[in-house]
Amino acid sequence: MSIFPKRTVRNSTVTIHWNYNTSGLTSRHIYPFVRIGVQAPDGTVTMLMEKHILALPPVMLPPAEAGPVTQKNLYLNKNTPLLVLADYLSGAHSRETLVNILQHIQNGRHYYFTYTIPADAPLGKYTLLSELYNEGQVKYSKTAADDCFWVESVTVSNVVYEDGAGSALLQNQCPEPVPVRVVQYHPGHALLPQNVTAFELPARAKHTVSFASMPAFLLYNEERVCIPLVPQGEPVVLRNQQWISVSKNTGSEPAVYLMAREGDAAITLTGVCLQLWNAADGLTARHTLQRINGDAYDEMLLNGLLHELNP
Repeated sequence: MSIFPKRTVRNSTVTIHWNYNTSGLTSRHIYPFVRIGVQAPDGTVTMLMEKHILALPPVMLPPAEAGPVTQKNLYLNKNTPLLVLADYLSGAHSRETLVNILQHIQNGRHYYFTYTIPADAPLGKYTLLSELYNEGQVKYSKTAADDCFWVESVTVSNVVYEDGAGSALLQNQCPEPVPVRVVQYHPGHALLPQNVTAFELPARAKHTVSFASMPAFLLYNEERVCIPLVPQGEPVVLRNQQWISVSKNTGSEPAVYLMAREGDAAITLTGVCLQLWNAADGLTARHTLQRINGDAYDEMLLNGLLHELNP
């Protein structure tokens, strides 16, 4: 089985792949009862499939001396995603198990399920259930050791930044360790190794990180979650990314011409409006732009030229 992604958050969806491998059959069919489900950290089991699935024996190729097979296509083509193959290759399987999986992945039958993680889902490790009952015997997934995923949450508090030094308190809300990455970013400069720290935050742990530049960021959940390490309660401001902008100098005054992607709407920005547009890089806090010109800021926000984003 394969899971995408292996690390996720609440209010998201996980895709689960199950390969029904019938290569071990010879001349008889089987009609097993199959149960596929997800067990949450609190023990709750959500069934994704419970049904009988008919499996016919694989095609038996004739001996080589009997001549080539005239029928070109023995199976319907399975469009197995590369992510499925990559997941098998990166798992903790033995070499023999991995070879067996890859050899029979084309003549297997592939099923895909989705599992939704609600807003109040328990955090931690979720385990996949795979049971195949046939004539009183039960078979489990060959990849059982890797048939799991994690729902994570890391919070940030106590962010301070004074005199060129900052700190923030990270707290892992999950009963499992969470890999995290802290990045100190200097806009306009390359990101150097000394500006990046990656480590594993232990279960339920609190950890204070220090940084020497603003902005700094916390990334986790395979880097899909990116939290600016800024004082709480204030949004950052980003210029509208859907406008086409052209920079020109009109006499002695620089200007930016904004054009809508559809329609004839066009806007010319000069002076303080141009300052606000250039400053709204998605990293700068609202109060910084309001200090440039509060009235112009409010007008640009009202007209959709600027967006306030809450970290």
